Amino acid sequence: MKHRIRLPKGFTLIELMVVITIISILAALIVPALQRAQATAMAANCMARAKAIAATIASYAPSWDGWTNPDRDAFVKELGYKLNTEQGYYGEAAGWYDPNTNPPNQSELYASRIKDVRCPTDPKPNINRHGIPQSYVVTSTFAGGNIMSHIGAVSPPKPSVQPASLSGGSIVQVGMTADQILAVKEAGKRHPSGRTLGGVETIEGHYVFADLHATLGYAGPSIPGLKARAWHQGGPGNIKGVAESKLKTPDYETVWTTQMGGDGKWLYVLNQLPAGGSDWNISHSDSQGWNWGGWGQRWPLTFCWRWDGVCKFPKTGVYEFGIHQDRYGHESGELGIGVMGQGANDPTSFTVLGPPGNGQAFVYNKNIGDVSDSYPMQFLFWSGSDWHGNWNFHWRLQDGAGGYDSLLGGTGGQVMNTTYLSHYP
Repeated sequence: MKHRIRLPKGFTLIELMVVITIISILAALIVPALQRAQATAMAANCMARAKAIAATIASYAPSWDGWTNPDRDAFVKELGYKLNTEQGYYGEAAGWYDPNTNPPNQSELYASRIKDVRCPTDPKPNINRHGIPQSYVVTSTFAGGNIMSHIGAVSPPKPSVQPASLSGGSIVQVGMTADQILAVKEAGKRHPSGRTLGGVETIEGHYVFADLHATLGYAGPSIPGLKARAWHQGGPGNIKGVAESKLKTPDYETVWTTQMGGDGKWLYVLNQLPAGGSDWNISHSDSQGWNWGGWGQRWPLTFCWRWDGVCKFPKTGVYEFGIHQDRYGHESGELGIGVMGQGANDPTSFTVLGPPGNGQAFVYNKNIGDVSDSYPMQFLFWSGSDWHGNWNFHWRLQDGAGGYDSLLGGTGGQVMNTTYLSHYP
């Protein structure tokens, strides 16, 4: 007797399509939620790493009477890693990191795999001067400045024993409080903010302040100092007068809190570029005989600096801007300034101030009729082949009686400092 074997009934095509549709709907609901949760977790991780950098530098400073190391990347030593100025991880001599080494040595390979100062979502972080991938920028107030002044007190005198090259450090302006001073910023913007602009969610970066509070994005008020960027190029092309929002990625950036000029020591910050970077040709200095009083600093043979921010003028009237240069020498280069009208954004008009040779020249005027608002401002300094000497951006205020107001130094004017300058990160 034969028995029929009954096979289990399978899904019909319609049933299968219904199941697939349900799964698709659930995936459409769940996957974005999972992605957002993952993005939130990575953003929290990124913020924690940025805050850890600021906290590490803050804990280092008391050993030096409040002064921070002028090498803005030196905090990695406090995290247990090697500096390029000391013996490498595998016994190599100091100077073991060179971005042009091919193939890389063992210490360079080890440093390149360190993730403690890299944002989890940063696909191509900058490599700091100690060979470590780094997604964060330590600003000038936390690199060579005295953080004891961040509560608004007068900056104390420098101690007799200091970290190397500290004399080129940035001094925080009197009156700036810890919650105003940007200490560490994320290089780039890569995290969903939860806020929309024009119906689209904005992407932001992290900012950590001297009191160690952190924000994702920043809505204001303006922060003391100017945004400062540097590029390795021997001319102002695609930089001078270009809207800030359209600038190409800089090779160096910081927050500038010192006066606009000096005796050349401001260039100490360029010595923080990766050691041995032939792209900057930074071995140029001492052979020129301009050793800045025994500094022995190096700087690029070609560079372009740009500072961006806003100015809140102390009085109404006609302001004159210019440059004061001494022992200035180069084959190509210029200094320039742009000041926009009240309430404008992104200066694109620009006036070249020099070089006029030695001496002082006021060649740019701006009539300020309202001191209640801020005026966008842009400075530029570039050199194409060789540079040495002193320079300052000066300003003075006409007094209406054929003279100049003593507020800004009278006839000779004074070097602009960041007392009246600020920026939006």
